[in-house]
Amino acid sequence: MMIKLSDDQMSALIRALSDTIDLIYNRNGTITQNVIDDDEADGDIPQELLAYKIKVNKDGDHRNDGQLVDYTFIFTSPKNKKTTICTEMCLMVGWNFCENEYTIK
Repeated sequence: MMIKLSDDQMSALIRALSDTIDLIYNRNGTITQNVIDDDEADGDIPQELLAYKIKVNKDGDHRNDGQLVDYTFIFTSPKNKKTTICTEMCLMVGWNFCENEYTIK
C-alpha cells in the first residue's frame, strides 16, 4: 500500500511528531494514535500511518536560529518497507517541505 501525503500533510505529521518526541535530539519514534489525533494536525494525518516507525538523521547542528540543517526521515512500515524523505529545517522558520506530494510505502 502506498500512502500519498501533500506538503501540508507532511508538515502536520512532523509538527504532531514533534509534540510527542524530540525530533532534533531523540530522533526515533512511532506514529501513535495520539500523533494522528493531534489537535494541531487538524485531521491531516492519514490513519494508515499508525504504527509506522520513524527515524530522523540530521547532518549538522543548529548553531543559531537561522542555521539550515539537513534532515532525513526514514519511515518504516509495520511490514518493514522503508521510505526516505530528505528536507531541511531552520529553527527560526521551521521545516522546509517543498514537494507537491510525498509517497510513503
